[in-house]
Amino acid sequence: MPKRKRTYPKLRRHPRGGAFVEIERRRIYLGPHGSAEAQEAYDRLIGEWLANGRTLPPPPPPTVADTTVAMIARDFWNVAQREQKADRLAKIKSALRYLKAGYGSLPAAAFGPVKLKSVRARMIDDRLARSTINEYTRIIRNVFRLAVENEQLHATVLQALDSVVGLRKGKSGAKDGTKRKPVPRRHVRLVRPHLSRPVRALVDLQLLTGARPGELW
Repeated sequence: MPKRKRTYPKLRRHPRGGAFVEIERRRIYLGPHGSAEAQEAYDRLIGEWLANGRTLPPPPPPTVADTTVAMIARDFWNVAQREQKADRLAKIKSALRYLKAGYGSLPAAAFGPVKLKSVRARMIDDRLARSTINEYTRIIRNVFRLAVENEQLHATVLQALDSVVGLRKGKSGAKDGTKRKPVPRRHVRLVRPHLSRPVRALVDLQLLTGARPGELW
């Protein structure tokens, strides 16, 4: 009986001169074609592939140096989606948008107090209320807090960010939002007959309990 011929994914040459191999529909580049570097990388990859039962081993987890701001923001968002309500998620999404806009590709370990204040300055330029800016800043710090908890970052990164104090009234250039006042009762009486029964019941319940709309839905 003839011996079964061993087959391995071939080391191939890209038209631009690079060496690559295709395994499990993945194209893996190994360096310049014909170089000792590419041959060594190919031999190592095929050895690991064979040792793992002709499947690629899972990639190693990212190191602290590899972890970017966008990565820890994504992890924070995934947790928030499981634990937070819709109104809170909207605030988290806005805060993460500011964070990733300027620093998404930055290594998270390099994000310090000056960069946090830079993100905050963009919020001031966008005319967000001071209370909103302080809340978004706390959310951003919590992104790094979770990363420290998951051992993606050293605690010194969070300790440095905690040194950034919140904006104080009249000291930052950020506007202070106007205090919201309750709707006059006469407006409620005028509108109430035009509401559907479920909505009217919610309005009556708010009047009796003082609850917020988001607490009743």
